Amino acid sequence: LSLVYCGQSWQRKIRGFEDYDLSSYDVNGNGIISYTELPPAEFVFYDYTLAASTVQHITQDTMLDLGGKYLKFEDYAQLFIDTDVTVTIRNATIRYGATLPTLPPIRLASHGSKVAFDNVTMFLSDDFYFLQGQIFIHNDFNIIGNKSFVYMSPKPSFITSGATWKFDTGSTFSVAPATFTDAPYTLKNTYTDCNFIKMIDRTAQLSLNGCSLTATH
Repeated sequence: LSLVYCGQSWQRKIRGFEDYDLSSYDVNGNGIISYTELPPAEFVFYDYTLAASTVQHITQDTMLDLGGKYLKFEDYAQLFIDTDVTVTIRNATIRYGATLPTLPPIRLASHGSKVAFDNVTMFLSDDFYFLQGQIFIHNDFNIIGNKSFVYMSPKPSFITSGATWKFDTGSTFSVAPATFTDAPYTLKNTYTDCNFIKMIDRTAQLSLNGCSLTATH
């Protein structure tokens, strides 16, 4: 494992992506960051916890089956999904601690990264920012809590056949994608697609049960 300390920042080489600055994980300002890589495999856990201010980097397609138990993120912990990698989280309840808009508990490295939720419930203890990449919903994906799930990726996500993405009472679904721009020197990838949540067929559902829905124009 190679972490490079560059002045005031830690950087890690990410396949197919620019250096990923890990300085935001040093929330105590002491230069101590815990970083691990999870090898490709299918894992079955019964409660799995990522410790505070740690990064777990997944570099190849991986299945995480929690067997109906908890996937827990302590404060500022993150599961980082590499470029062109798909991670499936199955049969899990996700809980997380403190986050930042640039430091969500699950972050995708690029627009080619994917995360699939299969029979998963997520409790929003803080606003969850989905910055880039794609989501695939299988069976049920339930969002619970009085915070916001903020969809900022300019790439579309999919609710598969027979699946339901459900937002419960008090939660907020905010669709605020970084869409195409005419700025010649933009730092973001540009897209013209305005269909961001796609349903495979009539059996796929987006269920808004007493929640709030907000969208940029």
